[in-house]
Amino acid sequence: ADTVTGNLNGLNAEYFAGSVPSGKPVAFALGTGGTGGAVTKTWTSAPPGLTSTTNFSAELTGTITFPTAGSYTLTATGDDYAQVYINDVLVVNATVAGTPVSQPFTVPAGQLSDRIKIIYGQTTGAASLAFSWTVPGGSSVTVPGSALSPDYGLVTSTHTDDSAPAGVSGVSSAQVPAANTATSYGASPCWGRLPRRALTRRGWT
Repeated sequence: ADTVTGNLNGLNAEYFAGSVPSGKPVAFALGTGGTGGAVTKTWTSAPPGLTSTTNFSAELTGTITFPTAGSYTLTATGDDYAQVYINDVLVVNATVAGTPVSQPFTVPAGQLSDRIKIIYGQTTGAASLAFSWTVPGGSSVTVPGSALSPDYGLVTSTHTDDSAPAGVSGVSSAQVPAANTATSYGASPCWGRLPRRALTRRGWT
């Protein structure tokens, strides 16, 4: 038997009042609304749980999966700022509003998936966030949502092999179909893991 705990595109998004993430989030979401879970967003209306496009922040967390090992360039653009952490190490620090910052990043063989955290903050004026990469031998493109996962640990599908019943002749295990299930968590899959997170994040009660 095997269990798959992925297949959700985009990062977990937590929104905060104030330009620096602090205290309890005011809302949760899967991704920022970019196509297919990509991190590319211009806020023309208030984010979830907020009433304005000014003075707010967001923390995006999950995993990023690189298509191959090699030398990449990671680029972040934030208006007003954006920071990208890979495995808890700050790799891109875009602190000038609207100005993209690019940094090299090496993906070693055998380690294509890493933890990622993107911190975004907005004070006044335009509000936007973008995250892109240049793959080895390629050109700069938005990191696709299929490469990003919220890492909720939710079971989205299972596959269980079955066997022929004991004492029944003429039937082999190869003839018995496997049992497959698929689970959907609707528009707000983040709620599926809040009890566990509530015990580990920021001392919530």
